[in-house]
Amino acid sequence: MISFFRMIKFAAQHFFRNFGLSVVSIIILLLALISVNVFFGFNYVADQAIQAVQDKIDLSLYFYQGIEEGEITHVQEYLNSLNTVKSTELVSADQVLANFQEKHKDNPDMMRSLTEVGGNPFGAMLILKVNSIDDYNSVMASLNSDVFNKLIEKRSYENHETAIRKLESFSGNIKIGLLAFTLLFIFISMLIVYNTVKVMIYNHREEIQIMKLVGASNKFVRWPFIIEGMFAVMLAMVLTILIVYPFLLKFIQMYFADLNVDVLGYFQANFYLIFGGQFLGALLLNMFSSSVAVGRYLDR
Repeated sequence: MISFFRMIKFAAQHFFRNFGLSVVSIIILLLALISVNVFFGFNYVADQAIQAVQDKIDLSLYFYQGIEEGEITHVQEYLNSLNTVKSTELVSADQVLANFQEKHKDNPDMMRSLTEVGGNPFGAMLILKVNSIDDYNSVMASLNSDVFNKLIEKRSYENHETAIRKLESFSGNIKIGLLAFTLLFIFISMLIVYNTVKVMIYNHREEIQIMKLVGASNKFVRWPFIIEGMFAVMLAMVLTILIVYPFLLKFIQMYFADLNVDVLGYFQANFYLIFGGQFLGALLLNMFSSSVAVGRYLDR
């Protein structure tokens, strides 16, 4: 226990004696961690944007006039039993007529045609949504049978597949770019930590030689440098949280306000998972780089 506190003491001394190098390490780690959070934030926004577009797509089934409600209910129950169908909504013939009148109330020709027809020329309508855009084709295929064709007069599917595919492709390319940028910063961070430790070892080489002469173990020599790296990771993590929450996330939230995407809520709900994972990952990478640098010196 005493030796452990002595290693912490030596680590603190190294940290402040080489404060300039320590600041460089912290800044690089900070940039790497901010890049990781930008990647997480954009990834969430992109997924929500794609989902928002998908939620606006629906398939409308128009039934023949006079089809009994019981038969339509059977179709609805069948669709609800499919794993690919998220929800269904039955619109009665009277409601379809009311919606048509409301939509075309400023169009005299349409209203005149409706009056000339007399009565309600519309049948009931069933609106359904699926879990994924890829599921629409399978649902439409399942309705392509004589049983359903006798009931369904028309199928209306507003196809936004091309727009969604472009959005997915664009967001995918941005994600790859951000991921590559983040990995680059992580790699640079490891190099900076590695070379920083080498410089610190060089600065303390006489002290290390004396420690070795008086019987200090490799572990006792190695751990102060590793603990010093832990100090840098902890400070970088604190600065990341202080920067990400008040500035970065609010900026992303404001920029994508039209999508009603709650980026802050996402980070708050997953705070320990996101920042805890980043802290653990940065700590392990830092410990690895420090350990390798010290190990190369001790193996000489």
